[in-house]
Amino acid sequence: TTYLVHYRTGFARLGSQARENKVLQLMNMASAVMAHRIGILAWYDSNISTGNLDDINNKIKVLKRVIQR
Repeated sequence: TTYLVHYRTGFARLGSQARENKVLQLMNMASAVMAHRIGILAWYDSNISTGNLDDINNKIKVLKRVIQR
């Protein structure tokens, strides 16, 4: 599937441009995107989002922090 090659190239380019520019915020953003690139690319195969699951997980984390206080 050619779109995967296209997007993988784009991710690699994003990372290299961020390193070349040496802008901390851009490098952090590129690192975050690269860390999640497998999930991002998987979305193109399935069109399924894990947004609702992420929301639930975040609420659980907040509850844990509140309980620990």
